[in-house]
Amino acid sequence: MERSLTRKLRLDNGQQMKLHEILSDAHGQLEDLRQEYQPQFFEVLSNANGRITAMLTPAQQAEFEKLKSTRKPFMQFIQQNR
Repeated sequence: MERSLTRKLRLDNGQQMKLHEILSDAHGQLEDLRQEYQPQFFEVLSNANGRITAMLTPAQQAEFEKLKSTRKPFMQFIQQNR
């Protein structure tokens, strides 16, 4: 993104340095948010997975398990954390 903006906007050296600082700061903030909310996010997904499984027949549950195994890495995490 930084390289693309630099090239497309024809930023001078000073602007490039400021852009780098801004994007580095934003990246750090986003990483902090991810770490803070990721456990809650996966808890919601795990709960939904359990509720879906509970409403299915045994045959549907088997098919659901197959479907989950083909959806990576998202469903893998849910399967591991049930």
